Amino acid sequence: MTQPAISPRQLNRSTLARQLLLDREAIGVGEAVRRVVAVQAQQPASPYVGLWNRIVDFEPTDLDAAFARQEVVKAPLMRATLHAVHADDYPPSATPWSRYCAAPASTRASQRPE
Repeated sequence: MTQPAISPRQLNRSTLARQLLLDREAIGVGEAVRRVVAVQAQQPASPYVGLWNRIVDFEPTDLDAAFARQEVVKAPLMRATLHAVHADDYPPSATPWSRYCAAPASTRASQRPE
C-alpha cells in the first residue's frame, strides 16, 4: 500500500490556510473574498464577521467601500443564500438590475433601472 502524498493533518492545515482560517492575513477585502470564493452574507453582519476573522486589522468600512464601488457584490449563489462575492467572479453583477438589488435600500429610489 502506498503512503498518501499528504497526511490528514497536513491536508487539514492546508485547507484552513487556503480559507484564511489558520491565521489572519494582511490582504485587502476584495482579495480575501476571492481567496475564499465567497463569504456567507445572508445576515447583514455575516460578511463582516467572516472577514474580521480572516484579515489583519480589518475595518468594517473597508467592506462597505468594496460594496460601494461594486468590487464585492451580494449575490444568490447557492440555494438562494446570499453570499458576498468578488464582482469579477459573478458576471451577472454587471447588469443594472443586479446592481440595483445589491444597493442599500436608502439609495435604491434614485438608482432604479428603466
